[in-house]
Amino acid sequence: MQYDFILNGGGAAGLSLAMYMNEHIFFKDKKILIIESEKKDKNDKTFSFWTNEKSFFEDIIDKRWKKIAFLHPIFEKIIDTSPYIYKTIKAIIFYEYCKKKLSENKNITFLNAKSTEWASTHTNAWVKTDKGIFESQWLFNSVPEKKSIQKKSYHYYLQHFKGWIINTKKDVFDEETATFMDFRLTQKKGETSFMYLLPTSKNQSLVEYTIFGREIFTQETYDSELKNYMQNFLHLQENEYEIKETEFGVIPMFDEPFIQKKSSFVMNIGAAGGATKASTGYTFHNIQKESKKIIDNLIQNGTPFYANNVFKKRFNLYDSMLLEVMQSEQLNGADIFKIMFEKHSTDKIFRFLDNESNFLEELQIMTSVPPFPFVKAFFNLINKGYFFQK
Repeated sequence: MQYDFILNGGGAAGLSLAMYMNEHIFFKDKKILIIESEKKDKNDKTFSFWTNEKSFFEDIIDKRWKKIAFLHPIFEKIIDTSPYIYKTIKAIIFYEYCKKKLSENKNITFLNAKSTEWASTHTNAWVKTDKGIFESQWLFNSVPEKKSIQKKSYHYYLQHFKGWIINTKKDVFDEETATFMDFRLTQKKGETSFMYLLPTSKNQSLVEYTIFGREIFTQETYDSELKNYMQNFLHLQENEYEIKETEFGVIPMFDEPFIQKKSSFVMNIGAAGGATKASTGYTFHNIQKESKKIIDNLIQNGTPFYANNVFKKRFNLYDSMLLEVMQSEQLNGADIFKIMFEKHSTDKIFRFLDNESNFLEELQIMTSVPPFPFVKAFFNLINKGYFFQK
C-alpha cells in the first residue's frame, strides 16, 4: 500500500513528528502511516526537559518547577531556574494524547506491527513488516539499530535507571523544587550515579536511581539502592511509603556519529538519528527541535534532510572530551557537575547542555574545571584519530 509518509516507530520521536505534521496545513491531505510494535499503553518512562518558551505539548505537562536542587557531599544548592522552567510529561499521557489527536485525522493510519527491514528504491522508500510491505515517498525511522563501536576513539556508555513513584504517609517533599541531581551516593569506580526526584505534592514523588556506566544492574541492585536512599536521605522506613508505579529504562550514550540519511528516502530520527545528547542522555527536547527542522525543510526544500551547523559540531567534541575524562577516571562525573553548578548560573548551564551556549560561555565553563584531565582528554582524542573519523 502506498503512503506519502511512513513513521517507522511510534514512540516519542515518531509521535512528535506526526503531531507537528498534523498541525500544519501542508500535510492536510497527505497519507501517513505510523508503525509501532508495542501497544504503548503503559507509563514506561517520564519525559523531562527545560525550556524558556511554551512547549508544543504544554497541555499535557504533568508538573512544572521553577526551582531545582543540586546536591553533592560537599556542596548543596537550591537554584532558581529563571528564565527556564523544568517540565515533565508522563509517557502514558503523551502516548494517549498523541494517539487521540492523530486518530481524528482520517489520513493517518496506525499499524500495530513489527518492522524487520526498511530501505529505499531509486524512487521511494519501503518497509517490510510481519503484516505486509508498505511504500511511501519518505520514511522516518526511529527504531534503533544495534550499534557497535567501529573506531577506537569512540565512547560507549549507558544511562540506565529505575524509578519509583511513591506516596508517603507524612509530608516529605518540597513540591516546588525538583532534585536535578543528588550525588550523595557512593560513587563506584567507572560509574557516575545520582538520584533524581520529581515531586508532584508534599507526599508524592518520582524517585529515580540513575547511573552513567557500562553495565546494566540486576533489578535487586536498583531496588536496594532506592531503599537505602529512602532510609538514609528521605528518612523513610519501608512501612512509611507505598510504591505506586515503577519505571525502568536504558539510554545509549554514544559519541559515534549517527547516520541521519539512512538511504535516499529514509531518515533516522530520535535516538536512532542522534537526538540523544551523548554526555547527558537528554532526548525529548532535542526531538522537538529536530521535528521542527524536518517540517521546515520539507516545506521549503522538498526534502526532510537538513545540514547541521558546522560550528555547532564543537558540542560533539565537548561531549567526547567529557566521556574520555570519565573513561580515564581522572575526574568523576559527580565532581564535574558539582563545579559547574557551584561556579555558574543555571541558565548558562542549561544553554550549554542544550548546545545553545556561545563560545564565551563555553570557555568560562571549561576553564572553571581542573584543566589537566580535559587537556589530556583532548590530546588522547587526537592520538586516537578522533578528528579524522568525525
